[in-house]
Amino acid sequence: VNQQFGNKLAILAGDFLLARASVCLARLRNIEVIEIISTVIEHLVKGEVMQMKSDLRGPDAFEYYLRKNYYKTGSLIANSVLACTVLGGHSKETQE
Repeated sequence: VNQQFGNKLAILAGDFLLARASVCLARLRNIEVIEIISTVIEHLVKGEVMQMKSDLRGPDAFEYYLRKNYYKTGSLIANSVLACTVLGGHSKETQE
């Protein structure tokens, strides 16, 4: 979309998709799942910001890299699975 229509329209398209997904999520009427997925969205943004500033060097670089990757990918996978177990009515023990 960015290449075809430009950066501004690409950003608006992403915002529109996020808005539609948020409406669908709200229709589930499950506060716990809404909180889980909201955390995922927050983590995705944190990860993107971290990637933009990822010129870190030195002893903390690897820890920074792992944290960034968790925010960008790991959180999405882990919390999506958690949301599925909540929606499936599984016990807290199974969710953990």
